[in-house]
Amino acid sequence: GLPRHYGCVIAVGSAGVLVNIGLAAAVVAARRRHQIKFPNMHQPDAPDFNWAVQVHLDYSSEAAFFYFTLLTGGLDSPRLAALAGLAFLLSRSVARQQAAARARTAQAVGKREQVFSQNFSAELGTGEWSQFSWITFGIMLYTSCASAVSLLRQ
Repeated sequence: GLPRHYGCVIAVGSAGVLVNIGLAAAVVAARRRHQIKFPNMHQPDAPDFNWAVQVHLDYSSEAAFFYFTLLTGGLDSPRLAALAGLAFLLSRSVARQQAAARARTAQAVGKREQVFSQNFSAELGTGEWSQFSWITFGIMLYTSCASAVSLLRQ
C-alpha cells in the first residue's frame, strides 16, 4: 500500500492544481481588462497581461516535473516531498506577486517596451523566490530518486 502520510502528497498536488487555476484566472482577468482576444499571447501596451501570461506559462512548463517528483518522491518520503512541494508552490505564488508588482511599476514609469524584453524569462527566473523554487524542486527530485532506489532494492 501507500505510505502513511501519502495523503499530504495528494493534498499538495491538489493545491498545485489550484495554483494553476489561479494563474490562469489572472490571465483571463488581464485579457478582459485590456480586451485582448484569444489567441494573442503578447500585448505591447499591457505589461500586466504579458507578465500574467509568462508566469502562467512558466508554471505550466514546470508542472509535469513538479507532479512527477512530488508523487514519486512521496512514495519513500511523503512528508519531505509534501513539504518541499508546498514550498515550491509558495515560491511560485510569491513570484507571481512579484511579477505583477514589476508590471505595475514598469507601467507607472512608462517602460512598457522593457517589460516584455528579450531578457524577460531570465529576469523572472532570477529572483530570490524563483531560486528558492529551484532548491525545493531539487529536494523533490532527491526524494524521487530515493523512491526509485528503494523500489529497486525490493
